[in-house]
Amino acid sequence: MKKELKKALLLTGTCLMLGAFCGCGEANAPAPAPESTEPETVAETVVDEDQASDIDDTASSPYKTQIDSLKADGLADQFALADIDGDGTPELIASDSSGSYDHENAFIYTVYDGKCVLLASAISGADGASLCYSEGKNLIRQSGAVAGAGDVFSKIKDGKLEEIFKAEMINTLQTDENDEEIFSYSVNGEEVDEKSYTEAIAGFIKDYDPLIRIDYDGLNKITFKQEQDTGWFEQTETGKYSTEEEITKQL
Repeated sequence: MKKELKKALLLTGTCLMLGAFCGCGEANAPAPAPESTEPETVAETVVDEDQASDIDDTASSPYKTQIDSLKADGLADQFALADIDGDGTPELIASDSSGSYDHENAFIYTVYDGKCVLLASAISGADGASLCYSEGKNLIRQSGAVAGAGDVFSKIKDGKLEEIFKAEMINTLQTDENDEEIFSYSVNGEEVDEKSYTEAIAGFIKDYDPLIRIDYDGLNKITFKQEQDTGWFEQTETGKYSTEEEITKQL
């Protein structure tokens, strides 16, 4: 009985010593870091104002590079935006305020596949040439002829112009018995008389009036007027262009 009690006391003492040793090791071990309840923070990239400006200019629009090029080459210095085809992306209108006759001075651009594409250009004012558009109705009018008048009306399709109506009045350089100049007329390639020519233009243009003509002195609104057998486009209003700086802010 005494031997069994002695063994029990010895065993209990050994366990207490081991427990003390283990507790000491845990006390000396570094305590685990408490779990953070704060959300993780992500380092913020800081861009200075000059750098931000460069980024915005580069990504703002495919038109930005074209505007810079036209200005640098002296081809255009006044601009406008007009959603001609009504697709939600405006076309770029450009003009030269000097009204020069020795180079093209009226331009219409669109964006196709992310690129700036030239749709039409003209030396506006030379030989009766002009470039017009009907905003939101998908119509562009190109006109001009050395002797007479020619009007080609087109719509924008897949980044190009597709002709939809053509009317021509050509001076034959001949005269009648009253010494009046003789003109020939055609509509969509078919020869017609003057009355049919005027009526065909009036019938076509009524769905697109008014047109905006790209002139050096403004965006001039024109409408088709008809009187008996003759017809003509008459200016009724003038709109203003934007400068390079103003148009860039609109992109």
